[in-house]
Amino acid sequence: MVPTLNEADNLPVLLDSLSIQDRLADEVLIVDGGSTDGTQGIVEDSCVARLIEAPGTTMGGAMDIGVREASGDVVAKTDGDAFVPDNWISRIVYNFETFPEVAIVGGMAVSTRTPHRVLNPVFNHVLGMAGEVGAAFIGCNLAVRRDAVLDVGGWPDINMGEDHLITRRITRRYPWRFDPELKVYMDFDTTLGEWLSRAVERGELGRVFDDFVDWVL
Repeated sequence: MVPTLNEADNLPVLLDSLSIQDRLADEVLIVDGGSTDGTQGIVEDSCVARLIEAPGTTMGGAMDIGVREASGDVVAKTDGDAFVPDNWISRIVYNFETFPEVAIVGGMAVSTRTPHRVLNPVFNHVLGMAGEVGAAFIGCNLAVRRDAVLDVGGWPDINMGEDHLITRRITRRYPWRFDPELKVYMDFDTTLGEWLSRAVERGELGRVFDDFVDWVL
């Protein structure tokens, strides 16, 4: 499952990586929020994914639509500017088959952008600590049981922090698993300042702060 908005420059790399998995996904759903750069055409021309058009939706709203459209019991999520190793799907399957009580699985995110590479160990150390206690899984690399998402009321209909909130909702009710061998590669191009500015523009900085306090406590 991939929510997209104007990912035409990045999506072909992701679709290629999904097409050469050692265990192919049963289906790949791209839920697009109204792209204006030709993202939809890239999906339609591919033999990898099915396009669901949902113009005007938030990132969380797009995920909720996709989860309800999905036919499988487990939904894996990544982002349009990511690419996945060839064992990504099989590693997710391994986690859910080996630990059938688990409702959500999270993993690592590795930056491929040179300025951020030096921070990968620090970033993933923090991510690992958060994952080990079920506090937060990064949105570009998580998988959930569909029934668990529906049971907690669906994916939060917001643009920022939606993956953190769905993680918290599920881990408060179900067992979880963090797998450091489950990896996704990202071309991170947003600085902390840019991310905070985007939160202010969307009027969501206060809620993001509240989420952080909730995570710490």
